[in-house]
Amino acid sequence: QDLWLSGGVYLGGTGAANKLDDYESGTWTPTIVSGYSSIGSVSANYIKVGDKVTVWAYVNSLVTGNSSAVIIAGLPFTSKTNQWATGALDTSAAGTGVMRIVSGSTQMVAYRSGGSLDSLIGTDGASHLIFSVTYSV
Repeated sequence: QDLWLSGGVYLGGTGAANKLDDYESGTWTPTIVSGYSSIGSVSANYIKVGDKVTVWAYVNSLVTGNSSAVIIAGLPFTSKTNQWATGALDTSAAGTGVMRIVSGSTQMVAYRSGGSLDSLIGTDGASHLIFSVTYSV
């Protein structure tokens, strides 16, 4: 049986903080702003519950661009201003790192890890990126 609710559902109590009235899931399309010249294939999804969005993606067949930082755009929702978030990143050549959501935007910047976090750049030779980030909207 299916159940439809028009006003939301209360979980664990009847206070306003317990009301779930916003849920959405779907796909999104990552685009390259800088670092690489193009993307070959993409698998990208999101879930939004209230003001939290979790995105995850596999971006493949990256074409080396230039020595600019890798910036990806196209997040399904604009991030909240003054709310920074990071999530896990794995690359084919530059190892692991983090994706950092840019405050008040639909963009994120890739950082490789090591002794310190450095921007992943298009000439690092990564042919794919796998990442997941949860951020506020």
